[in-house]
Parts: sequence; C-alpha cells; structure tokens
Amino acid sequence: MDISDPAKPACVGALSLAAGPYDVAIAGDYAFVATGSAGMQVIDISAPANPQRIGGVASPTMAKAVAVAGNYVCLADGLAGLKVIDVSNPADPQVAGTYDGGGYHYGVAVDGHLVYPATGANGLQVIDASNPGSPQRLGLYSTSGDAYGVTVAGGYAYVADGGAGLQVIDIRNSASPQRLGGYRTKGLSEAVAGNLLRSRCGRRSHPCRQRPIRSPNPRHAAGHHGVQARWNTGPSELECSSSRNDPAMCDESHKPGLEEPIRL
Repeated sequence: MDISDPAKPACVGALSLAAGPYDVAIAGDYAFVATGSAGMQVIDISAPANPQRIGGVASPTMAKAVAVAGNYVCLADGLAGLKVIDVSNPADPQVAGTYDGGGYHYGVAVDGHLVYPATGANGLQVIDASNPGSPQRLGLYSTSGDAYGVTVAGGYAYVADGGAGLQVIDIRNSASPQRLGGYRTKGLSEAVAGNLLRSRCGRRSHPCRQRPIRSPNPRHAAGHHGVQARWNTGPSELECSSSRNDPAMCDESHKPGLEEPIRL
C-alpha cells in the first residue's frame, strides 16, 4: 500500500497466499507474514509492485502473529507455542528454538532479546531469547481476561485482553511483571499495535466502526462503546474514540485503573 497520502491509501502490488494473513512484520526488503494454517511466509517486497514469496516455515496449528528482532522472527504459533526463526537467509528460514509455556499463542512482541507472547487464558509471558536455540521463561502475568495481542514500549506492555479490555503491565522487572492500570472497553479487545487498540462490540463477527482519534491536545479519556484507545507519553495517558459520532462521550478524568468507562 502506498500511504504517502494517508487519507487515500493506494494498492501498488498484491500477492495471493495459500491462506489468509493474520499478521505481518516488515524488516528491510522483506515482509514476514503469519498465515494461519500455512505457517510463516517470507515475501520479498523490494519491488513493491511485484512482491514475491521466497521462503517459509510450516505450522502444525495456526501461525497467528509475528515480530522481528535482527536476524530472527518470533512466531506466535497457536497451540504449538512460540517459535524463534533464523531468517539470516530469508529464502531458507530455519526454526532455531521453540518454547511452549502453555496456552494458545495469539500475539507476540519483541524488545531486544526479550519476547512477550500473549497466550490467551495463560496471560502475558516474558521469554528470554538471548540464546535463540533455547528460549526460557523469565516471568508471567496472568491477566483477568484472554490475552490476544500485545505491544511493548518504554518498559510497559499493553495487552489486548479480550473482555477485560486493555491491560497496562509494568515489565521493567522481567521476573515479576505487575499490572499498572487498564482501560475497560465495552467490546472484546483483540489486537493492539503502535498506539491503537482494536475492540469488537457485541458478537465477534460484528466489529465496531472505527474512526481516527483527532485531538490536538490528547488527554486522559474514557468512552462508551469505545473502539480505539491510545497512549501518548506513558501508561498513565490513554485516549479513546467512540464508535458513535458523539464527541461528548469521552470523560477526560479517566486514568488507568478505572474499571468502567463513564458516559457524560
């Protein structure tokens, strides 16, 4: 996609895959795509108008999410756990190591040699992958919901925790992660990326309508039926976007730890 004009993204190239993509991570001229039952695919995107598949790794279950760190890709591989894949030769990726700490591996984030898989009912795990051939668990935080997605920044993990909404976890002590705060959505929080949280309202097959958050001076906010949340300078600053076109449905007194959104 050409996003030089964010308001009008344009498709410049496409590639059919053996199964639908769940997640993608980009590093240089390569896209690493989690494609469910078809595993992890490596796509050469050096010519954006003509992307080409050049390699891949099979999955015995469902490849759900990917994250890149140097010459390695970390793959959240459903019931098969976490895979650490050596992609120093993108045309011939090799599984260097695996870790299965239980649960269904839905999401994954990487910060240096530390890997953070979101493992559903088993919560957020902290894995040391400094030795890619033998990843080891350092810590675990059992979230109150189902950890579906995760992103990390500045010593904090932001977990899309299903019906429990967004959870903010202090991961500065890898051996003892602690919940710092949270944001309760009205729907099912499924994914988090960058500074956006995606949530579905009602039935899983019925996503809420999303719209951009437009605020020149973002502050703490909570919303009714909110579908997006973002943090700006740290885990204590969250903002929501309502699924209804009603700017009066946010409360600027919200801070993490408030269990329910407030409708004004």
